[in-house]
Amino acid sequence: MSETLNSNTEIPGSRHQRNGHQILRVILAALVAGVALTWFWATAAVEVFGAPEIRFSDAFAGALALLCLAYGCGVAFAMGRSRHEA
Repeated sequence: MSETLNSNTEIPGSRHQRNGHQILRVILAALVAGVALTWFWATAAVEVFGAPEIRFSDAFAGALALLCLAYGCGVAFAMGRSRHEA
């Protein structure tokens, strides 16, 4: 007896897999942003403005903080929209 999947039926494990992929995307984005920020700071801020150099861990922490802030603002916006639509 085969069951057909309708739009409300979820494939087992797909939600967990989606969450795992989202976490990997955030980590990858933070790593790429950290490398980009380190390179930008080393080429622009240090050479042009004479600012002190930063370590990769500082750039990664800053990029991760910005990503968390952006995600938090997105969640807050979605919660506000859903409250007004109800």
